[in-house]
Amino acid sequence: MVLTAIPAIALTPLPPCNLIEADMYVREQYTLGGEASGFVVEDYSDPFQADENGVYVHRQATLAQLHAFDGVRVTDCATGQFLTIPDVRTNQASVALEATEFLRDDVQNSRSVSWRDIRRAAEALYDDVGLFRETEETCGCNWLAPDVRPAGMTPFDQRTDVEG
Repeated sequence: MVLTAIPAIALTPLPPCNLIEADMYVREQYTLGGEASGFVVEDYSDPFQADENGVYVHRQATLAQLHAFDGVRVTDCATGQFLTIPDVRTNQASVALEATEFLRDDVQNSRSVSWRDIRRAAEALYDDVGLFRETEETCGCNWLAPDVRPAGMTPFDQRTDVEG
C-alpha cells in the first residue's frame, strides 16, 4: 500500500475576503478587541491597474482621500464607521492598538471594547488617522461579525461594487 501525503495547505480554503470593495483592495481580516467584538481590522489599499501604456498605476479610489492609500481599515461593524491608518499592516496595528492604555485592560480581561476607545488608541499611536462611514456591509464584517449589521445597511451579498 502506498500512502500519499497531501499538504494541509491544499485542503485549507482561501480566506473569503481577499477582494476589491468599492475600488479598494481588502485582505487579512482580524477581529479587534476580542472574538465577538464587532470590530474588524484589515489590510486596505488602493489597488493598481495597468494604464493604456501598460504601466501599473493606482486605480481611482471612490473617495479622493483614499487615492494611493496603503494601510489598514478598522471598522465598527455595528455602525459602518471606519478608521484608516496608513503605512501599517493588520498584525502590527492590531497588536499596537490592543496594547494601548485605552484597550489593554479590557482586552486582557475579555471585556468588550468601545469604538470611542479604539478611536482614541488609533489617534494616540498614529499621526494620520482618517474617519469614514461605510453604507454597505463589508466582507470582513459579514465574515467575522455577521450579527451586528445595522438594519439600514446593504448586506454584503447584495453589494454591486465587489470584484474578486
